Amino acid sequence: MIDEIIAEPYLRHGINGTKSQTHAELKSDMRQYLRVHQRPKVVIADQAVTVDRVWSRVKTVGLNVETGDLSTIWWLQVHRVDQTGCLAEVWTMYSFEAGWD
Repeated sequence: MIDEIIAEPYLRHGINGTKSQTHAELKSDMRQYLRVHQRPKVVIADQAVTVDRVWSRVKTVGLNVETGDLSTIWWLQVHRVDQTGCLAEVWTMYSFEAGWD
């Protein structure tokens, strides 16, 4: 699915700076995330779409296989959609702490 909906390169902005990724690099990151967080359940709490932006507040719950604990992550993401309709860029904030209910 990454090949169909994500532009290449894909720009990711977060607390560790900005990273430009190829599809192969993004898939590797997703495999690593899914290796650590088994069977995550993803719930979109809020979402808004403008002309070229998608704003999402998302909760991910899954088992962290490294610690054995249930892991809850709250995400706030803003995606920029390019002229072809692909997600080209994302700004992300997340919290392992209390949710943003």
